[in-house]
Amino acid sequence: MEDEIYYVVLDKDDCCDGIEYNMGLNVRDDDRLRYMEKDQLYEWLDCGYSIANVKIPDDASMIYHDDYYNTNMVDVIYILPVKYHELWDDAEFCLKAVKYDGMLLQFVTHQTEEICLAAVEQNGLALEFVKRQTEEICREALISEEGAYLYLNEQFQHLYG
Repeated sequence: MEDEIYYVVLDKDDCCDGIEYNMGLNVRDDDRLRYMEKDQLYEWLDCGYSIANVKIPDDASMIYHDDYYNTNMVDVIYILPVKYHELWDDAEFCLKAVKYDGMLLQFVTHQTEEICLAAVEQNGLALEFVKRQTEEICREALISEEGAYLYLNEQFQHLYG
């Protein structure tokens, strides 16, 4: 377990659930330190400012919940603002993230048509963050949310105006 990387979504004060996380080993007696696997992370990003990469010591306790874990020890390796985290370079993670919340497209480093389509299908307003609009992406955005019209670039405003 100690070699695996896990994650904690932190607020602007480097806290999660009211508990401050510091670089290095964090220890508590009450098993309230929260962490999650990569595939659970995007579910928590709407309330976060930064992401901490953490390792869990082998002698740490572990309590599993539906979409996160609690423990008494986490070793914080580093903390980065959400928008600069390297997970946004991982296409598989990005696709899952935008299928969960299309607005997360704003953080995706390398936008593919598949990722953009998934984002606007989940939330048409994600069109605001599409770097290269296509007719198909725009059409799907408008099907999902009429208000996406506000984010059509000039070329597509004429088609759908």
